[in-house]
Amino acid sequence: MSGWVQDTRMDGKCAVIRINAGNGAYKTKSACGSGVREQFSFTFAGTKSAQVRLAIA
Repeated sequence: MSGWVQDTRMDGKCAVIRINAGNGAYKTKSACGSGVREQFSFTFAGTKSAQVRLAIA
């Protein structure tokens, strides 16, 4: 799974993507600061599914 997460507000919080794979693996990536964009690329062996959530933290 690959993509990017971007913080778009000057609110002191971070945009966070959380990925839970079907095999129990868990990955997260954060972007903190207005306009900051973070790329991510994660591989999850042994699964064909994942749940992705975008949150503000």
